Amino acid sequence: MNDPSLHPLSRDYLVRLQKAARRLPRTRRKELVEEVEAHLREALPVNLSEAETREVLKRLGEPEQIAAEASTRDLMPERIAVFLLLSSGIILPGLGWIAGLVLLWRSRTWSQRDKLIGTIVPGTVYVTVLTVWLVDGSERVRDLLGNGPILAILIALPVLTAVYLWRSASRVAAADA
Repeated sequence: MNDPSLHPLSRDYLVRLQKAARRLPRTRRKELVEEVEAHLREALPVNLSEAETREVLKRLGEPEQIAAEASTRDLMPERIAVFLLLSSGIILPGLGWIAGLVLLWRSRTWSQRDKLIGTIVPGTVYVTVLTVWLVDGSERVRDLLGNGPILAILIALPVLTAVYLWRSASRVAAADA
């Protein structure tokens, strides 16, 4: 960004992009700024006038918009985490939940509170069913799951947690935009 071969308007643009992308993970932010800087080097010859430089930057778009789009793309790990936490009781029992937890806790999108909710609520449901199955056998689990209100709670808690986490991640992404 301090490269003297870049037009001063380009350097200012990159500084704005760096600030706008501050909520992105450090490696993603660095990649984004480097990609845009490389693009500017190709699109803006050294001898371009200020008006022509402004036109190129205008076509590129506002730095805040570029950062917002990068932030939206970065929600993919969060969406996978929510899917794994929600579906791991059925798909890949145990392993899916653990993979979801790893993604949940590695994410910078969610707060500590969100991460605790995403860990405790589905975990309690899965551990309860697993404990009943290990202690009392599969017949007791069938009885437990056959009980309407209990089954509704066991299904609703992970679903509500997934909805909560999804909305929380979307709110953070929208705030960054």
